[in-house]
Amino acid sequence: MITVSGHALGRAIRRVNHARLHQERHARPILDTIHLELYPVGWLRLVAADNYRLAVADVLIEPTEAGPPYEFGPFNLMGDDVARLLAFLPTDHSRVQLETRTDVAKGPTIVLTVPGVSRSITLRGMDGTYPAYAQIIAEKGPTGTPIAVNIRYLREVGGRTAKGDHVHFGDTVTVTVGRPDRMFVVADEKDHFTEYIMPVRQDPKETQR
Repeated sequence: MITVSGHALGRAIRRVNHARLHQERHARPILDTIHLELYPVGWLRLVAADNYRLAVADVLIEPTEAGPPYEFGPFNLMGDDVARLLAFLPTDHSRVQLETRTDVAKGPTIVLTVPGVSRSITLRGMDGTYPAYAQIIAEKGPTGTPIAVNIRYLREVGGRTAKGDHVHFGDTVTVTVGRPDRMFVVADEKDHFTEYIMPVRQDPKETQR
């Protein structure tokens, strides 16, 4: 069991949710989940990805009397349950306890509890192994020089090319410009959030990387 801030967990879910594969039928249904795991030490990591982008957000684990080592997951939260989970989470900084369980009949489940107010929710997870995202980052991660960019400019670009809600990233992000076959990286280190975006194939003869 681990304990985190409900507000921080909800924020992290909103940061990565757009990157999962929002499709009912697909050859890789595991991509229509948000992956939760302990990584690095003392942090809960949330990962969402489709075939072209990878979003990662880390939430600090709150210290408890039990202390480390912490026991949790990994767990694949189904996309259909994201809205239910967000509606359950407190909007303030109240703590939330997370516990993963495995049942032979029901499969993996996660139980979230708000201590002191007798509120809890149980959600079923998707059984299976999440793609090796760390390996993808290592192979195609940034190789260039980080530069600071005013996030307002990126929001305005997105607002003029697509409809949808704007996501608050903070005042600045770092953008790593490297080789054209590497991923485009947007990072908000203060908020422990990083998104990796695959380059788009421009020549029809090129293989999508």
